[in-house]
Amino acid sequence: MFSEKAQFEEESKKQPDGKIKRSYLIAGIILIIVAFAIGLLIGIFTQRAANSHSDGQDSTITRTTSATTKAPNTVPPVTRRPTRSPVITSRPTTSKPTKPPIPGVCKGKVKPLLLVSLDGFRWNYFHRGYSPNISKFAAEGVRAEYMQSSFPTKTFPNHYTIVTGLYPAYHGIIGNSFYDPVFKDQFYIGAKNSSQSRWWGGEPIWVTARKHNLKSASYFWVGSESKIAGYQPNYWYTYSGRVPFMDRVDQFFKWMEMPDDERPSMVTMYFDQPDTAGHRYGPDSAEVNEQIKIVDDVMGAIFYGLKKRGMQDCVNIIITADHGMRKTCCNRILYFNKYINTTEVYVRNSGPFGGIQTKEGNVDEVVENLRCKNKHWKVFKKEDLPIRMHYYDNRRIPEIIVLPDEDWIVRQSYSPRYTFCHGANHGWNNLDPDMRTIFIAGGPAFKSGVIIKPFLNIEIYNLMATVLNIPPAKNNGTLGRLHHILKNPPPISKISTGQPGKVCRVPQDSAILAARQNCSECICSSCHPSLRANLTRSNEALKMTAEQEKHSEQHNLPWGVPKYENAMDTCTLYHKQYISGYSNIYHIPLFAGYFLSDKESTASPNKDTCYHRDIRLDIATQTSNCSNYVNSSYEKGHLMPKSDVSFDVVTQSNSNMLSNIVPLHAAFKTGPWNYLEMLINKWSKKYGGIFVISGAMIKADHETVMSDPSYWLNGEIGSVAIPTHLYKIVVKCQDSDQVACNGSASNHKPCGGKLEALSFILPHSKSASPQCHSAVSQIFEHVSSIADIEKLTGIDFFPELPAELQVQLEAQIPTELWSIF
Repeated sequence: MFSEKAQFEEESKKQPDGKIKRSYLIAGIILIIVAFAIGLLIGIFTQRAANSHSDGQDSTITRTTSATTKAPNTVPPVTRRPTRSPVITSRPTTSKPTKPPIPGVCKGKVKPLLLVSLDGFRWNYFHRGYSPNISKFAAEGVRAEYMQSSFPTKTFPNHYTIVTGLYPAYHGIIGNSFYDPVFKDQFYIGAKNSSQSRWWGGEPIWVTARKHNLKSASYFWVGSESKIAGYQPNYWYTYSGRVPFMDRVDQFFKWMEMPDDERPSMVTMYFDQPDTAGHRYGPDSAEVNEQIKIVDDVMGAIFYGLKKRGMQDCVNIIITADHGMRKTCCNRILYFNKYINTTEVYVRNSGPFGGIQTKEGNVDEVVENLRCKNKHWKVFKKEDLPIRMHYYDNRRIPEIIVLPDEDWIVRQSYSPRYTFCHGANHGWNNLDPDMRTIFIAGGPAFKSGVIIKPFLNIEIYNLMATVLNIPPAKNNGTLGRLHHILKNPPPISKISTGQPGKVCRVPQDSAILAARQNCSECICSSCHPSLRANLTRSNEALKMTAEQEKHSEQHNLPWGVPKYENAMDTCTLYHKQYISGYSNIYHIPLFAGYFLSDKESTASPNKDTCYHRDIRLDIATQTSNCSNYVNSSYEKGHLMPKSDVSFDVVTQSNSNMLSNIVPLHAAFKTGPWNYLEMLINKWSKKYGGIFVISGAMIKADHETVMSDPSYWLNGEIGSVAIPTHLYKIVVKCQDSDQVACNGSASNHKPCGGKLEALSFILPHSKSASPQCHSAVSQIFEHVSSIADIEKLTGIDFFPELPAELQVQLEAQIPTELWSIF
């Protein structure tokens, strides 16, 4: 039996030659027709591919949704892709290429500003190599090393802070969820009542824009769905996470292509990634890296779309985020019910920070039952929180705030159903490095190729107002803080409007001088008779000429003697090695400013304890008395540390004057205050000398202090006021050799304006370690900005520093201590 193949071959042999030839001919014709068709199809598709490539994202960008002045009730509909234009088969007949028309967006006086949030984009995600489009944009524009979020480092508070310039306590959105005791109502994400105007304080940038006749748009942003001060963005959407990212980009370009009288000048746009992936999989996961790539592609589509339309030099863009992200672990949970009866309190917040409201008002009792009971948390009454947090002055903030250590979370009690501890979270102390986020800006308003120092997110609102050329509403930021990143910033008006204190000198009247030298309480009983002989020489050193006073200013306070914002009854007291400001009302020094060289800080102090009055102060009305401290339980604390002037016997003797003394709790004096002064000595040695302003403040209004005996030694109003906080401002040159080589005395304006500062506001506690943590932890917890110290004291500490440098120096909140090695 033949196979099928063999049978076919046998039949073929039997065919006549003519038939075979015809078969070959027909087959050849068919091949020619097929080849022609294939060639034609290749040409068509090649042309289409070229058109598609030249159009870039056009097919995506034209797939837009319709934005109106009202939010749609459902997810905005996505229209079909439009039919493409016919393929161009011939070249233009003109010999010169035609210029594309100038986009309308480029003709306006105000260039549009796009604010983009990539939720949960931790600062170091930028360095992973998964965001080439964002990296290129940053290289061509401005990038901060990182941006510091506000506390609590949650989504809603920080998004609303970015657009208002207000701390959460000041704009009212103090958490993702919270309870208002006046409204007797709960706010939480997704609640129907959350868009009610009553929740939202402050003035978002889109409201500011509308008030100054600029249109605004929002494709999602916290607060944009609410009518605030009677305004909403002109174009906005109800939030839905189901809207594809590229649909939002599409709509942005539709807005940019609107006619001049309809186009928004301020646009906000929100993306929930990489936050969502971070929560679920953790910040170091492949899933987070994938989402970084996706949001980078989205930004790349925006950059390319602008370039394709000729708008790349006409639109300003800020890319930022609300917070970072930290991995969590279900084995690191702290439970309140192990320490307190949780049925007697309301646990308002749990997770990376805790908020507790008492039912019976027994706040102190609850705090004491929690504080120091676990080494992994710190427990505060809200008014005792570090001032830098600005998280106390709002009725919605619970009475007690619990700050767990990094990697730990707090809960009311154990529940087997709680599994949110897997993955990652945010909300911790905003000093936590993993809570830091990004700030990148570019466009016609911004400089190119600039990397700036970190700053707090309250500063973005003023920057946006400046870029839009509109006056900002009142906010917590410092106007001009980010002017240095703009190509053509407006001038910064002189900040200091205060006056220096009256200079008090040794009286010329011999009778008055004799009375001040020989009064019964001029010298405290602790002064050894052998030391009293030195007082004559010490008092003579107080008789300074105008030239000597000027030299002291240049040496100790080269940026000007501090000025008082409001009229205060004070004396400015000059010494060779320091200058102080003394309150004639509170009978304590408010500040002492001095330069500490690397050589001076190595001297060993002597044991001179000869406390005495300052002969420049009136006995009856100005100075404190030795008897004020008797039986007071307070020790005498120096604002100008005695150990820092031990190289000069006369100045050290004068540092014991009561005009340099504040009452201090013994544990505070030997604990955090002494530790901070030890750090300052080490910094002066490492950096070749530093400038220091040491001071005392009373965090209460004047009327309260003058009517409450608890603010005074021995409860005697008018004796000596007890400070509620002590502060230090420490300034060094960015290049330490400038001080080491030049010296401050011979260089009237040291450091060439290149300054770095650390500042601290320490609560005057009865305990050396109220949170049972290390001294360095306590010091670092209470870092602050100079601006916060100035606001609380009413003193301008750098009145002669150029305004553009002053705003940068004073608004900075340190996020790490200087090295001592």
